[in-house]
Amino acid sequence: MDVVIASDRTLEDAEVALCVRVGSWSDPKELQGLAHFTEHVLFLGNKKYPGKGDFISHIQSNGGTLNARTGKERTCYFFSIDPDHLKTAMDMFGWMMKQPLVKPETVTSELQNVDSEYKRLMNQDGRRVEAVDSETSDPGHPQQMFDCGSSQNMMQGVEKLKSPLHVEMHKFYKHYYSSNLMALGVRGPFDVDTLKNLAIRNFYDVRNTGADQKVWPDPYLQTSGKEIFVVPARDVNDLYMRFSLPNITTARETSLLKMILRSEHEGGLVKDIKDKLWISTLSIYDENYAGSTTLSIEFHLTKIGLNHRTDIVRMTFAYLNFLRQRRKEEFLEIFEDLRDVEELEFKYFSAKEIRKTRRDYVYILDLVENRMTYDIDHVISGSRLLGAFDSSSLRYMLRQLVPSNTRIFAVSQIFANITDRVEKFYQVRYAVSNITDKQVEEWTTARGNFSLPLRNTWIPRNVTVVNTDPKYIEEPVLIANDTTARLWLLQTNFGVPKTDVTVYWKAHIDGPDSTTGVAAELILRAFRRSLGDRLYMAKNTGLNVRSSLKSRGSFGNYGSLMFGFNAYSSIVPRVVDLVFKHFQEFTVNAETLRIIKDVYRISLMEPELYSTVEHCNIQERLLLKTNLTSRQDKIKTLESVSIEDVHQVLSIIRKPVLVKVFVSGNIDKVMAEGMFRKIVPHVAETPYLRSCDDLPRKYGLPQGSLFHYVGFDESQSQRSVTTYHEVGVISSDREVMLRELLVHIASPEAFNILRTKEQLGYGAGVISVVDSRSHGLMTYVETKNNTDYVMNRIFNFMRVYLRKYISNLTEEQFNQHRSAILLKKLLKPIKKVERLGSELLECNCDYTREARYASILSELTVDDVRKFHRTYCDDDESWKVIVTIMEKEAGETQIGRGFPRQPDETYKNIAQFQENLKLLPPVESNCR
Repeated sequence: MDVVIASDRTLEDAEVALCVRVGSWSDPKELQGLAHFTEHVLFLGNKKYPGKGDFISHIQSNGGTLNARTGKERTCYFFSIDPDHLKTAMDMFGWMMKQPLVKPETVTSELQNVDSEYKRLMNQDGRRVEAVDSETSDPGHPQQMFDCGSSQNMMQGVEKLKSPLHVEMHKFYKHYYSSNLMALGVRGPFDVDTLKNLAIRNFYDVRNTGADQKVWPDPYLQTSGKEIFVVPARDVNDLYMRFSLPNITTARETSLLKMILRSEHEGGLVKDIKDKLWISTLSIYDENYAGSTTLSIEFHLTKIGLNHRTDIVRMTFAYLNFLRQRRKEEFLEIFEDLRDVEELEFKYFSAKEIRKTRRDYVYILDLVENRMTYDIDHVISGSRLLGAFDSSSLRYMLRQLVPSNTRIFAVSQIFANITDRVEKFYQVRYAVSNITDKQVEEWTTARGNFSLPLRNTWIPRNVTVVNTDPKYIEEPVLIANDTTARLWLLQTNFGVPKTDVTVYWKAHIDGPDSTTGVAAELILRAFRRSLGDRLYMAKNTGLNVRSSLKSRGSFGNYGSLMFGFNAYSSIVPRVVDLVFKHFQEFTVNAETLRIIKDVYRISLMEPELYSTVEHCNIQERLLLKTNLTSRQDKIKTLESVSIEDVHQVLSIIRKPVLVKVFVSGNIDKVMAEGMFRKIVPHVAETPYLRSCDDLPRKYGLPQGSLFHYVGFDESQSQRSVTTYHEVGVISSDREVMLRELLVHIASPEAFNILRTKEQLGYGAGVISVVDSRSHGLMTYVETKNNTDYVMNRIFNFMRVYLRKYISNLTEEQFNQHRSAILLKKLLKPIKKVERLGSELLECNCDYTREARYASILSELTVDDVRKFHRTYCDDDESWKVIVTIMEKEAGETQIGRGFPRQPDETYKNIAQFQENLKLLPPVESNCR
């Protein structure tokens, strides 16, 4: 077993990852999905720790996260945890890999969760395209395997084999979970010897079965040269061009090619197609295997572009033909720029920076996967540095990107009438045709007026780390203030010369769901589209630009436009200047508006199609908030927005009434003030009148009440049930901490009981629900079972089970939960920046909040939690509950008081439901 040890005394968490060189391509033909199923079962207890949820509970109870994934050739497990609890976690993880309990009853029950996961994927169009890709790949190749698995195909498999599922799973585990196929990584704030000893102590006795890693041939040797028409679940239009690259096995080898293909420079493929309004976006990605790589170019088509998909294919091959004619020296210049950026990113790489946007990011997993791909000398740099320019490798890849080696997927609902096949696992309708000799000839000889990307003038050449000033490192400091614009600065000392800039741009918008709000969202989408060819070079240096319309938030933020930037500090002022100048100058025409509306409509429909739990959450907000509309109503508003509306709103939002700028990172005061001056000239002169009238108000539930909402969505493959227990107005820090503590205790138990033991569904948990004025806790289950039964089990869990569980908590167990929350309240550097920025931008400005919370938390007892639970979750006289149920069958929406089966009262609609509820007090701003 290869072991990677990484010691870093500054770490806030410890991290562990283990990968095994086995995945779905190793599944037995009769038991497709077995690798994925094995990944599930390994979490359900082992010889030393037999409890089904012991390991998961230990991680979650100690400030950690965990996950696992099964790929085609590799299965990876990874987690983070508070360093003080790493020793026990490593012991549990080691036993999980060495002696898992593979009991018949455990295996049978977990199969239902795999089945639920499979059903959740049924309507995801990316998964549906992959399913068709698999079914149409080379016969006999494991690419044709059903990688997720389902209860039906598993049970059919064991009948064929005449062998129980737990026996077959154990055979699979014993053969492939071999030390010679594993790589382990441990990273933490301890010295190398301590971490190494932990790894040796817990993994030295993992058996070595001598199993070989299999290397499979290219999955499309016999099935290239095809055009495949796929009917999606949503109203989307996509075009995929997929190529096989035999003997190319790493993403590093394709980096230069991908950068050139996705570049939005004048004379490039992307700009040419976007200027014709044929695509909204383009994605390029690759999948790397031990013997080959699959390179995919994905075009997200507009309605116009759908009719020009063959033109897009021809233009793509014309550009590839152009690239094949370039000299080595021309590519070398582009490579040198890319290499300079990669070296800069490598020098200043910070996992802390990544975790700002990826909460579950575990850096040690990168190193473990690098070890499985690269030699020992490139464990750290393998996926991050390019190495030397290899002209022959680039030429080889370009020779593979030809019509005879492509598979083209055209994805649209317009193909419903021409399909003649149905994919067997996801029920996707599709058709296959051969690319004709005439098409091959046309594409092979296609030409166009193209050019290569220019040298990148945005690359920071003289990067330095700025010395911080003690005045600006503890909390955001207001350094510029007038009636219409304010600037705050918070410096960080991570040693990374990057800066975050967040701008809240308050204009006269009625709210995100109004006509002006929808028009503002369309304007932002058109603006982002128009920035592409102006900032493509800067984005190649790692620049991240984001913008959105605030749909939630506190005083002064609701309905604000938000602009965000993250980049090397030396180029941020230039980016800010370019962006805000362009915002004042760009235009939206009728054709662009039509395209943007189509894309926005799809995004509005997407959450409801994918997640019934998300649907429940949306509905709960609609029931209890003012000024909010359903997605269906928002789509109607979207259809009514005209080009005149957009032009009118554009003139309004170009003159904001208040601008708030928060600058954090490795940047000095002078540079921050310079950026601020680039923004404030655009602000209106009229002072902003402080008002909370535009904020959605929340209705409070009467004490001792139980309400329900039952909705229906035939597009869903699952059902879901949520229960919202309202605590009420946020009136004390103590109540907030008791709610957090109860959720922390209840959530892992909900997963353990409702999901793992009772097998109610794939997803189950307890979460906090907090807005600017009130709070509560929500229990959710995504299920295929009868919803009345699931609802009863949730209530039993929230009342009876938790009552007993809390009463039986030992002092050690309670302190474990309390300590885990305390860890989150400590002002660790990355969390401090994130929290203080949130306090500022959400207009709370309560910079001592976490310290107060920590002080209160340290004094709470089990008895305090017991009383809190009794009041808000277990007492009919005091609880305030809404049950939201989403059914997948057709039916009539029902809103009522009492339980759904025997309601005490019903309401015609949400408006009637809200008539008898009282609004909670309005929000006040704490910022001055």
